[in-house]
Amino acid sequence: MAAPHHRPFWFGQRIRRQRQHRSRPGRVRADGCCAGSQAASSGQPPACAAHGRPDRPGCGELSLGARYVQLDERSFDRDGQLERRTRKDTVLPQAALLFKPQQNMSLYASYAKSLAAGGTAPWFADNADEILPPTDAYQLETGAKIDLQGLRLGAALFDIRQAYQFTQPQADGGLLYVQQGRLHNRGLELSADGAATRQLRLFASVAAIRARAEDTGIGEYEGHQAINVPRLRASVQADYSVPGIDGLALLGGVQYSGRKFADRLGNASVPAYTVANLGARYATALGGLATTWRLNVDNAFDKRYWRDSGEYQGDAYLFPGAPRTARLTVQVDF
Repeated sequence: MAAPHHRPFWFGQRIRRQRQHRSRPGRVRADGCCAGSQAASSGQPPACAAHGRPDRPGCGELSLGARYVQLDERSFDRDGQLERRTRKDTVLPQAALLFKPQQNMSLYASYAKSLAAGGTAPWFADNADEILPPTDAYQLETGAKIDLQGLRLGAALFDIRQAYQFTQPQADGGLLYVQQGRLHNRGLELSADGAATRQLRLFASVAAIRARAEDTGIGEYEGHQAINVPRLRASVQADYSVPGIDGLALLGGVQYSGRKFADRLGNASVPAYTVANLGARYATALGGLATTWRLNVDNAFDKRYWRDSGEYQGDAYLFPGAPRTARLTVQVDF
């Protein structure tokens, strides 16, 4: 007679009271008071989650959850007058499925819905400094992981959607900061992590990303890569233990980022760049205490490049990468 198979099921509830407070950039009035605008939210977001876990060896695991959020957010103008109140009850579901076809292989899929903070209207918009209400964001991911004698390989497909926030031209010639359409990121990420040999450990990753603005009502914002998101980025890091010298390791890494647009129209961009980092680590003992020395040289070849491009308060910015920088640190474990 076969033994009965049990599928444990767990249910829980968590209730938390929170208060969120966000302030907009403002100015100081002549009377010394701060003339800014603020958004505040308070409420009780109770959260419930349920996890069904089929524990059959070699089969898999299912996790299901949901969070119920009661949102009450108020936005105030520069004079302290109530500008907007958002009251919203929403359910944020989460789900994950893990399947192990072999002992060293895992297949997984996950889905999550969350709340993302609203943006702040730039100074030149008709609704300058207004904080927009929170929006829904969605993330879907599926992938595989495999262990090969200490080397872990991974592959993942992801799909992320969130509200698109931008300054929209109006019929009367004005500009209004709005939430319309969505920013849709889809991509593939490959990774490897672990021991390539007895002395050499590697971590490598490469991601191809398609980021698009969709359904914005402005064709010039669509059909090309979104601002500050490269189509391809990659990195490799190595940690090599030097044979014959206990505690000494040589470190190295390379980071690559593809070309990125610097404005929403896709007219300006910053070029791709590759940066190399070098270093060394030496573990020893001083006075009976474990001591680790680290020497790191970031941007070892003093590459001149633009690290990021983006917007803040409606203005476009370019951020230069740091020059060659050396750091020597020592860690003593007591």
